[in-house]
Amino acid sequence: MKLIAASLPRWHELTRLRLGDNKIGEKGATSLAAGLSQYHDLVELDLQANRIGPKGSVAISNALRFSGQLSVLLLGKNQMGNEGTKALAKVLLGFRSLSSFDLAENNFGDEGFKAISASLSRCPLIATLVFTENTISDSGVKVLADVMPRCKKLVTLMLNSNAIGEVGVRALVGAVARPMSLNLARNLIGSEGAKAFASAMPRLSGALPVLHFGDNDLGVEGTAAIMSALTPGYGLTELYLSQNGLGAEGAEIVANSLSRCPALAKLDIARNQICDAGVAAISKVLPLCPSIREVLLASNQISSEGAEELAAAVPKCKSLTVLDIRGNSVGEAGEKRIAAILKKCVALRMISLSGVDPG
Repeated sequence: MKLIAASLPRWHELTRLRLGDNKIGEKGATSLAAGLSQYHDLVELDLQANRIGPKGSVAISNALRFSGQLSVLLLGKNQMGNEGTKALAKVLLGFRSLSSFDLAENNFGDEGFKAISASLSRCPLIATLVFTENTISDSGVKVLADVMPRCKKLVTLMLNSNAIGEVGVRALVGAVARPMSLNLARNLIGSEGAKAFASAMPRLSGALPVLHFGDNDLGVEGTAAIMSALTPGYGLTELYLSQNGLGAEGAEIVANSLSRCPALAKLDIARNQICDAGVAAISKVLPLCPSIREVLLASNQISSEGAEELAAAVPKCKSLTVLDIRGNSVGEAGEKRIAAILKKCVALRMISLSGVDPG
């Protein structure tokens, strides 16, 4: 890294620097920062997955103080912590051209997140924000929600794998004012958070066409709240409900709502123990979803009986391209029955029957 840093002064017109996943570390980041401070026209900086740590983050932040043209800043997986994140928040105030910002997996929690969120109000062009896996809770999210109305270009917000609950969900959905993608998978939403979201859905028609609720312990009650709030006018295109304890009852609730989702293209209810009764309910309504392209049913305790139900339904789904039933117990007879439908399905490009469910 010292060699690269030493060479930077020769690259007078450098505007993009991509050094992701290079084991730069704290010392390397400090060396790099010394060279970066000369480049005020930098528009893209990618330092993802380099473990630059808090001190390295402070050094890089200080070097970017005059990089007012920066549009893309990718710093995910760097162990920045609160110290590094707060230092970045201070210089973020000058990044008025910033449009894409990634701070995933940096372990800064609510304290650092609040500092970053407050500074985002000075970034009018921000379109993509990635805060995956940072132990962010309701307290931190409420600060971001207060700022969101000023981020008029925001279209993608990744908050998956955090600790957001009912209060945070209420704050976020209250701040959504235009179409965007909001990823809340792997949080602490639960049934009460699902109900809070569902109560806001009439106002959100067309604004959140993709619902990311995988691994949130919604249960049957929470799932029922969300599905009952769906209307044909909502415009749902993708629904992620994996690992939410649906069981056969929850699957039937989902199935009964799918006819009100004419634009639905992707359905993920993997790892929900829906069993044969659940997959039978889903199979009956899939042909009524004219836009459906992907159906993910991995690890659901489906046997050969459930496979028969799917095999009967899939040929009627003219747009279906992906069917994933890995991690089930369909048996040899079930596999043959499912595999045979390839001959009848012109659009189908992938059937995943065996192998480990990625989870």
